[in-house]
Amino acid sequence: MFSIEAPLEQQLALKLLRICRDLYKDVSPQNYSIQLLYYYVKLLYVREATADFKWTYIDLCKKFVYFFEHKGATHAKEQWFMDLLVFFQRLQMLLHQSSNKPPLDIIWQQLEGDDSPEVYTAHFQLLHGCLGLTVNVVRSPLGTSCSNEACKSIRRHCLLSFGMCALEAYVNWQPTTEQKSDKAPYKPLLGILGYTLDVAKSMNCLGPSAMELVKLVRLLALVAEKVACPEQMSLVLAFLEPLQHLRPLITSQKMLSVLLRIYKASVHCKSSDMANRLQSTYLAAQTNPSRLRSQLFVHYHNANNTEKRMLYDVDLLAVLHFQSARPVPLLQSLLRCRHNDYHLVLLARKMRTDSEVVRQCEELRSQLQSTALKQPLSRMQQLAIGHTSISVLLEALEAQKTKFSIKETAENSLEELIVKNNLLELNIKREHRLVELATSAIAGFAAFFERADQEPLGCDDTPIDWEALIDDAVAAAMALSTMGYMAQADEAWLLILMIGQMLDERFTYLRALTHFLGQDHLNSNQQLQLSEEVDRAQELLDDLWPQLQNGWFFKRQHTIVMLCLCHMASYYARQDCLCHAQLLLLQAEELRAQFDERVGKSDIVQITIQTVRFRLDYLRKKRCSSLTRRPSPLRQLDTLVDSVRNYCTVSSVDLGALQLLLADLVRESTECAANRLTERFAFYGTTLNLVLQSGMALRTIEVLISWLWMNLQNEYLDQAQSKLRLLDHLLAIKPLSRTLVEQTSAKYIPAIAAKEDLKANAMSELTSNMLLMQLVEPIKKQNQLDVATLKSLPMHEPIPTSHQLQRYVSKQGMPPHVRDSMQLQCIYFIVGCLHARFSFLKRETDQLDDFYVGAGNWLQEDPVRTATLGSMLVVHELYHINYLRFRKKNKEALSYAEAALKSVPQTAEINYSFNLMVQIKTARFELHLVGKARAKTIRRALAFNTSPEDKRRKGVVEGTTKAKSSARKTPRFKIYTELELRPPIGCSNSSSSSSKSGNENTPPSDHVDLNACQTIEISDDDAASVSASPPAPSQLKRSQSVPAKATKTRSARIASVKRYPTSDARSTRARNMQLEETPATTRGRPRRKVPEPAPQQETVSLRRRQSNLSELTLA
Repeated sequence: MFSIEAPLEQQLALKLLRICRDLYKDVSPQNYSIQLLYYYVKLLYVREATADFKWTYIDLCKKFVYFFEHKGATHAKEQWFMDLLVFFQRLQMLLHQSSNKPPLDIIWQQLEGDDSPEVYTAHFQLLHGCLGLTVNVVRSPLGTSCSNEACKSIRRHCLLSFGMCALEAYVNWQPTTEQKSDKAPYKPLLGILGYTLDVAKSMNCLGPSAMELVKLVRLLALVAEKVACPEQMSLVLAFLEPLQHLRPLITSQKMLSVLLRIYKASVHCKSSDMANRLQSTYLAAQTNPSRLRSQLFVHYHNANNTEKRMLYDVDLLAVLHFQSARPVPLLQSLLRCRHNDYHLVLLARKMRTDSEVVRQCEELRSQLQSTALKQPLSRMQQLAIGHTSISVLLEALEAQKTKFSIKETAENSLEELIVKNNLLELNIKREHRLVELATSAIAGFAAFFERADQEPLGCDDTPIDWEALIDDAVAAAMALSTMGYMAQADEAWLLILMIGQMLDERFTYLRALTHFLGQDHLNSNQQLQLSEEVDRAQELLDDLWPQLQNGWFFKRQHTIVMLCLCHMASYYARQDCLCHAQLLLLQAEELRAQFDERVGKSDIVQITIQTVRFRLDYLRKKRCSSLTRRPSPLRQLDTLVDSVRNYCTVSSVDLGALQLLLADLVRESTECAANRLTERFAFYGTTLNLVLQSGMALRTIEVLISWLWMNLQNEYLDQAQSKLRLLDHLLAIKPLSRTLVEQTSAKYIPAIAAKEDLKANAMSELTSNMLLMQLVEPIKKQNQLDVATLKSLPMHEPIPTSHQLQRYVSKQGMPPHVRDSMQLQCIYFIVGCLHARFSFLKRETDQLDDFYVGAGNWLQEDPVRTATLGSMLVVHELYHINYLRFRKKNKEALSYAEAALKSVPQTAEINYSFNLMVQIKTARFELHLVGKARAKTIRRALAFNTSPEDKRRKGVVEGTTKAKSSARKTPRFKIYTELELRPPIGCSNSSSSSSKSGNENTPPSDHVDLNACQTIEISDDDAASVSASPPAPSQLKRSQSVPAKATKTRSARIASVKRYPTSDARSTRARNMQLEETPATTRGRPRRKVPEPAPQQETVSLRRRQSNLSELTLA
């Protein structure tokens, strides 16, 4: 039937229609519709002109319209009726596409003539009737499917096809001058045109290269070109508004062609105001400045003041938007001829390198601020103060930037870096001015936005440049986010989100929403329903992501869409929808793989995907069985470090997103590493280099706090003290002096009072390393905080302790610039907690009691402020519990730890709960030991691992002999020492004996049961103690199977191992057994003799720490 060139096929089609008519002769609707279709097709197959063709065609069209009006509603959802409409649509496409080809060109020739308005009116009414019923078409085997995966609707393509058929018929119609003024044909055509363009706006498959859109734009241009009277101009006015919605999908060249024809057709417009608007639209679309100026001068050659003002506005907007390389003289000419302050701020956005323009903006801002103190500002003044604040802000941000190598941000030379690069003025006070500029800009934009629709714009008002407003608002929001002031940044991004939603700026809306999707906790003061916004964003993403490959979007828009998918995955992960989060990440990965410029590169999208996956595995409380096992968090951190090291920029928004991502990664990686007691210093150097080069004080403080936390966790006290000095400087508490900088810039060489022998120094260092390996490593394996610490290393310069910790928790000691900001108060408190931990590690505990009391009061003052501390609140509680156990306040530590365990946030890492449980268990054990010790009767030991101080005391041997002779009926007990198992000299101040005293080096004896040895407490009220006498040969026998020299060597080695007991007694016995079974002659290399270190004088604090270690070993 659709092969109209073959006569035999035409006859066959007519015969088939007759057969179908006979088949449905008993069914009235089908029979009548097929009969009408038969006569319509038969009329189209006419090969010669007939006199009554027009009236026959008009009669058939009216009968179709009548049938559709009376029977269409009844049978609209039946399959045969939907097939009829789709068949008729394909027939109309064939008829209009072959209007200039034989044999269908005879039909269009017969429609011309005297009665052509009536014929075309009937034809347009027929198409309008079909268009109204096609909305019910759902499926049909006769329809053609769209090649675009995003579009699955046959109905929309049928509607668009009917509309283009009507436009094709109108373009081919050649009416006379009198017939053009007939309004009858335009009435149904107006309805078809409006409905067609509405459908085109909602189609997902239309793009700049789509054939249907290209054909539609061509037909609209021909309709505008055909205008020769006001009646025809009504068609142009009807599609102006829908065309504005389609404008982003139309290429600039084709759009300019349509606007040119509309510009020419505006001569026939009845309204002069509408004609001026149409002409201004064409002028504004001009991208050639010379042609634009010539058109403007021709149009406004005889203009009044109002028109001259409009001429200036059009010229200004054209230069700002369409001229890429703007000549400075042209901008200065526009600046001299400006009519209001809004023109100044718009031009200043393009002349930010001109110091004179920046000075004028500062003067205008000061003037507006003075006016605001006297009277309320108008909405245009609020808009002007917003733009001027951004100009001053960007100039200040650019002025404070500096450059230096990342190698200079080494941990040992940070203070030298501050001085060398003139960063002594970098502190919170200086940054406060930048925050005020950004917040005042956002306040001005918000005031304008609230009053934007309250007062209509007059003819003398300059059109609002919403694109400039959005760009400056995003600049202010990015500045606040990058500097780290999140409360002010939330308000800025919320305003941008509302503006993007109102103006239908999809990418602006998604970028603002991405800011909130990446946050763990939203501000309770914000009026934002995040779940509703996520649903709206999902609809936009479903519409956008299939179109990213079409080629009409910028790279920054690609990045915005993919980053929104990544952060939406993070949002769903916080809602415990892990599978949905993983699917979103996979979708982002597949979308990224479609762009050749991103494949094989480490861009911001790949780093964000890796970061979100790290968070999913790091904060996951329970493993989902449906998800594959991922690498450990530390392994993923290593991958992230490599990705950041190989980072490359693809779009203009990448660097800002990377800075925000690194700020979060520093905190999260530090928390992960600290809870796992590893020494990975990830992202510190890179992030510190970025923030210092940008001159950002608060971000530098956050990086230093994380670094300080790691230093304290690993007990690097020299580096920790350097970080504390830098934090005092950045918080504007105590600036760095040149003397201190010169002292810290030089390499620290520890001063030793007496250097008599190099070998003795080497042996001392070796002993310290052995002490570190045997004490710290088992503690790390226990994954708990222990009160036993090493002796602190000497500092560069001792920090005075008077009122140093109390200032962090009292309002009087808090600096004025910190009191006004809740965020700065929390940071100041965190620095105080870390400073208190630093003092505890140095055993400077004079102020810790007052500090922790003040910290408890500080936390109870404001629950909202306390909640913003996050996981650092748990860290503070762990430090407090650790200090209480050190002070033997085990009951208080136990109650405090149990309360802290109940209040651990659900979003916190699970290791915090484990650490608190370990603290609870240790506190209970220590409390049990204290109670058991009080219940026992104190018995004095005759000889128990005596120290050099005990040896110097007199009368010990006489007392021992007297006690043995007098107490015959008293049960005898003997204390077996390890003097033979230890080196002969220098070991008198070692720790108490191990809880498991039996080992393989002790020969079997009938009187010795080392496993039965119990803890014996020594009373300190006895002035005289028993000195250690050498044991009798019968008590400790030398092994018969090993030579004496080897036994002595092994005994010394075993004593050195047992000198520092660990929590694992089995591993100690296994090492002793291995040393016993391996003779000295079978070892790989002979041991060199190392002189023993000088005996260390025992002090009270040393004995206390050794006693604590002994008690922990008993556990």
